[in-house]
Amino acid sequence: EIGESYQAIVDTAPGSVLVVDSAGIITMANSHAGQMFGYGHGELIGLSVDALVPDSLRAGHAALRASYHERPTQRRMGGGTGSALRVRRKDGSEFTASISLGPRQTCNGLMVTAIIHDVTDAVQREAEVQRVNRALRLLSAANQAMRGAASQIELLDEICNIIIHVGGYRFAWIGYPENDDKKTVTPVAFDGFEDGFLTEATMTWDGSPTGCGTAGTAIRSGQPVIVRNIAQEGRLGPWREMLLRRGYASVAAFPLRFDGRVGAAVIIYSSTENAFGPGECALLEDLAADIGYGIGALRASESRTQTEAALRRSESTLARAQEIAHIGSWEWDLETNAISWSAEAYRLFGFEAGEVVPDFSMVLARTHPDDRAALKEKTKTVRAGEVSAAVLDFRVVWEDGTTRSLHMQAEVEFHDTGPFRVVGVLQDISERKRFEEKLADLASHDALTGLPNRHLLNDRLEQSLAHTRYTNRILALVFVDLDRFKIINDTLGHDAGDQLLKEIAARLSSCLREGDTVARQGGDEFVVVLTDLAKAEDAAFVAQKMLDSLAPPCHLCGHEVVPAASIGIALYPRDGGNIQELMMSADKAMYAAKQAGRGQYRFFDPEMNRAATDWLEVSSELHHALARNEFELHYQPKVNLRSGAITGVEALLRWRNPQLGLVPPNKFIPILEETGLILEVGEWVIARACRQARLWQEQGLPPLRIAVNLSPRQFQQRGLAERIRAIIDQPDFLPEYLELEITESMVTQNVERAIAMLQELRRIGVHLAIDDFGTGYSSLAVLKRFPVSCLKIDRSFVRDVPHDLDDVAITRAVILLAHSMGLSVVAEGVETEAQRAFLVDCGCDEMQGFLFSRPLPATELAERVLGHLATALAA
Repeated sequence: EIGESYQAIVDTAPGSVLVVDSAGIITMANSHAGQMFGYGHGELIGLSVDALVPDSLRAGHAALRASYHERPTQRRMGGGTGSALRVRRKDGSEFTASISLGPRQTCNGLMVTAIIHDVTDAVQREAEVQRVNRALRLLSAANQAMRGAASQIELLDEICNIIIHVGGYRFAWIGYPENDDKKTVTPVAFDGFEDGFLTEATMTWDGSPTGCGTAGTAIRSGQPVIVRNIAQEGRLGPWREMLLRRGYASVAAFPLRFDGRVGAAVIIYSSTENAFGPGECALLEDLAADIGYGIGALRASESRTQTEAALRRSESTLARAQEIAHIGSWEWDLETNAISWSAEAYRLFGFEAGEVVPDFSMVLARTHPDDRAALKEKTKTVRAGEVSAAVLDFRVVWEDGTTRSLHMQAEVEFHDTGPFRVVGVLQDISERKRFEEKLADLASHDALTGLPNRHLLNDRLEQSLAHTRYTNRILALVFVDLDRFKIINDTLGHDAGDQLLKEIAARLSSCLREGDTVARQGGDEFVVVLTDLAKAEDAAFVAQKMLDSLAPPCHLCGHEVVPAASIGIALYPRDGGNIQELMMSADKAMYAAKQAGRGQYRFFDPEMNRAATDWLEVSSELHHALARNEFELHYQPKVNLRSGAITGVEALLRWRNPQLGLVPPNKFIPILEETGLILEVGEWVIARACRQARLWQEQGLPPLRIAVNLSPRQFQQRGLAERIRAIIDQPDFLPEYLELEITESMVTQNVERAIAMLQELRRIGVHLAIDDFGTGYSSLAVLKRFPVSCLKIDRSFVRDVPHDLDDVAITRAVILLAHSMGLSVVAEGVETEAQRAFLVDCGCDEMQGFLFSRPLPATELAERVLGHLATALAA
């Protein structure tokens, strides 16, 4: 039950949830995880977690996992470009993920719960912002270079230098198209890691293979050419190997226009794939336009007028780009203390462009009070020349109260006597901060109710436990599980169910003090942490208060619904020394409340632990019982009440375990049913019973009809009749010697399906009997439609005859009813001569019970039958 409840919890979690054991095997996964990694239902279970790690990272992942298991803690990894985690889908594709790990010690060792979010889009957005920032710095630096350029070559060399040292690219060059026979592209300037590439490579701008590269295509078409993955680009075939050998992974080429035509191209190589995003390329196109304009101006007799026009255009482009990207530039003259802002910088501080004269005191005045000290300290280190670059995130508060988050990057320029100027950029990162806060909130709160989720609950619970140890008070962990919530979901729909959960969350929260916590575990289960209690009765008072708060009806989709819940309470330190133990104790107490009738609370009792331990021990051993040949069949004779002859036997399953001994059926058969093992074991029982019937005939026993009980799970199987036909297809065994016993409750759940199933079984030749008759609710109208040949009166009616008048009347009525329908009757549990005499007087046909024989092993049963025959013959 605990496993099913935990599975229900993780299936409702908003993210992908995996549970991994200490060997790295996935033991549980919710449906979101299957969808995220491309696996079907249940396919993730049993896989090694390494299957979700890219091949290139598996060795490192194994080392990380081993290190984590040495010191398991709550941990969150990934989520940004600097700490991106790559994971692998079933089809081999990869994506970037953020992973939260939560360890928990169980009886099976350390289990680690991982909550995984796909943050590919967020990382790509962050990378795009960084690339746009880089391109903006290029534009600013190129703007300054064009101011002082004396010639084309000087300008082109400086542009290549800026692309490498400001932009951070691997290699850049500028080529001019020649009008010779081969239409050669001649490099005129370059910088970065070239390693002989321009000498080794042949490039043209015609339509030949050597003219279809990035440079030739950009010059010929007049359009930018972007190759985001050199290794996969077919048109780079002539140069691919030499490009990859030098570490070039992606490339972008932009035509340079001057004199009214494409006169050159700038080609930029990056060491990373997918390096050129849309925003970055748009700014690089502006850069190319500025370069072309500047070269044109220089070529026109180095005209000052044209150069200034190019500069004005560059500044306009830069201002437009800053406005689009919410990035402002600034300069600070350390010698005069004068500060200059771009138009966008004014707007970032909440001013109109040129509205005020910027100075440092104004910056501090607009800075959030909590961030002023950090800004002062950063400014102090910059002014003292202790650093060459500075980075800081801080908040500004506008005059109307609006708060914005800014990211500042600054570089210090030095001369012989020390720092003399600081240049930098400011970027509005408010949206990014809100996105990060939203991610953090989603990671710690339930999306539906807004309550803390399991991860935040664990954090608060750890703090509360530490506080309780210090104060020596009592902490109560309370599990609240709604009663019959599934009925509401199934009848009124999930919208109504969600509305109810939000109402329950509000009602529970209203019952608590400020320092207490209510969290949603998932599904219809809530957890409450009550701290600083003086005595256990205080927890009982709050539990009753919560039950009372749930009592008033609420209206859902036009229906009045009265919610109810079962509550389990565990106390620290009495019922557990850590979170895991307290959770398990509270969960067991909650199930005890449900079993006691629902709508109430229960404290944890150590006896619950012992029962659960017994269940786990039996369940663990039971999984191997069939393979270890520990099951055996005992047989109880059926006796004709008039003649005393043995007419058949009932096969009864027994389990003899080396450690546990002979385990009572009521202790292991419910577990077989719950775990589904009953399907395999049930088929083994039928096959073994039929084989034993054949062996008895070989030993000289008369043919005996052998009865076998069908379990509810077996009866629900599709194709049951065909499976049984295959099982009983044994030499010298006729189907008519097999009788299948079905309980009355099994055939009354879905009458039409039950009738069809019984008719299929009857057609293969087996006999059918209704077991435990009288304990269900079958009507005579339904009963007469069942193709059965026998009713078995439940032992609960036979036990007190002939003394209990009610049981006497019921037993007589069942026998008369059965005979009127042409059915034979078997009485179970006959233990006294008075019971036998009463049944004979009522006309009952057969009996089973200790009066004649207890269930016997096959050998003893054979001896009993042969002895009975010998006695009958002698008489």
